Amino acid sequence: MQAPNHAERAHATWSASSAKRNMTCTGALGLILEVTKDWPEKSSEAADWGTCAHEISEACLRDGSDAERFIGETLKGKEHSFVVDEEMADCAQEFIDYVRSESEAPNTKLWIEQRFHFDDLKPPFDAGGTGDAVIFKPALKELEVVDLKGGRGVVVEAKGNPQLRSYGLGAVLANPGLDVDTVKVTIVQPRARHKDGPIRSETFTVGELVLWTSEMLAAMHKAKQAMDERATITGELSEEAWAEKWLVPGDHCRDTFCPVAAVCPALRTKVEASIGLYFDPITEAPSIKNAPDVGDPAQVGKYLDAADMIEGWVSSLRAHGHRMAEMGQPPTNYVLVEKVGREKFVDAEAEKKALAAARKAGVEDSKILNAPKAKSPKQIREAMKKKKADVSALEGLSTTPTTGTNLVRQDGTIRPAVSAVEQHFEAIKE
Repeated sequence: MQAPNHAERAHATWSASSAKRNMTCTGALGLILEVTKDWPEKSSEAADWGTCAHEISEACLRDGSDAERFIGETLKGKEHSFVVDEEMADCAQEFIDYVRSESEAPNTKLWIEQRFHFDDLKPPFDAGGTGDAVIFKPALKELEVVDLKGGRGVVVEAKGNPQLRSYGLGAVLANPGLDVDTVKVTIVQPRARHKDGPIRSETFTVGELVLWTSEMLAAMHKAKQAMDERATITGELSEEAWAEKWLVPGDHCRDTFCPVAAVCPALRTKVEASIGLYFDPITEAPSIKNAPDVGDPAQVGKYLDAADMIEGWVSSLRAHGHRMAEMGQPPTNYVLVEKVGREKFVDAEAEKKALAAARKAGVEDSKILNAPKAKSPKQIREAMKKKKADVSALEGLSTTPTTGTNLVRQDGTIRPAVSAVEQHFEAIKE
C-alpha cells in the first residue's frame, strides 16, 4: 500500500491547527485572509517533513506494517521531497506503536485520519480539521485523539492546547451515540525534548469540553466581527485603531507559524518597543535607543524573553521578503540569487567510476569512503590531488545542483540575480 497524500489536503477557514492563534489574537484570521489571498502557496521543509511522517503513519496503521518498510523510498510534501531515513521512520513508528497499544483492548474502536467539522455548532465560517487517530475505549467511556508532531523546534504542550481540544470536540461530534464521559488528547512528539517525555496527554470531562467550546465559539464570533470591521477600514489611523483593538502579538505568532507575522503591525510595534528601535528621520538609518543593562539579571531575563519574539519576527520578515521577490517585487536593494547545493555524483555508475579512478591512482579507501558510501566528489578530487594524480577522469561524473534561491543584499553579492520570471520557469521545468 502506498502512503496517502496528505500534502493535497485543504484546510478549513478556522482549522484546528490555527485555533490557538485565532482564539488568542481574534484579528489574525481576518488579516491572514486579506493579506495572503494573492500569495502563492508555500510550505517549509520542516512542514513537508512532518507531512511525510504522517503519510507513513497512516499507511502503516491501515495495513498493519511498520514504518521501516518505507526507508529508502522517496515521499513528497507540498514542495519538498525526502528519502525516508531512520529518523523519519522512527518518528512515525513511535506514534504507530502508541496508537496500537491504546487500541488493542477488546471492543476498542479506532478511526484513522478522521475528518470532522463544527457545522452543528453553527460557526460564522467553515471550521474543522482531521484527527490523526481517534480511539474509543468503551470500558473507560473514554474517547482519545492522538496527534503526531514531527517538529523538533517548537515543543508543543498538551495541557490547555486549543488545537488538541478542537480535536477532542471534533471527535465527539464526528462519533455521535458513543457513551463518553471523558476525552483524552495526546501528543506524540518524538523529536522534541520535553520534561514529560515525547508522549504527553490531557484528560477532561465532556462537561469541561462543553464549557471550552463556548469559549471557542465566542472567539469565532469576535474573529468574524474583526473581519467585518476590517472590511470598512479607511485611512492610516483606522488601520492602527483596528490593529490595536484586534491584534494581540505574543508567543503564538512563532509557535503557530503565523503566515502574516512579518507584516503584522501589532507585532512590529511590540518588537520595536522591546528593543527601542527607531529610524532617524533625516538619514532613515535604524538605531537602538539604549544598550541592554547587562548588570541587571532581571532586565537581562526580560531581554532574553523578548529575543524569542524578535528572532521569530525577523525570520518571518526574511521569508516575507523572499516571497515578495519571488512575486516580482523584491525589497529595495535586495535580489534573488541561486542557492547552490552540494556537489554530488550524477548517478551510482558515476560514483563507481570515480572510486575506480581514485584507487587506480593509489588513494587508500579510507580517503574516499565513508563506509559503505563514497565521500563527496570534492573530497575524492582532493585526495587524488594529494597523490599528484590526474583528476580529469572525474570530469562529467558530478554535478552541483541549484536548490532554490536566497534573498541577499544587492551590494553584498557577486552572484548574478535571478529574476522572478526565470525562477518561475525553472520550477515548471522541474
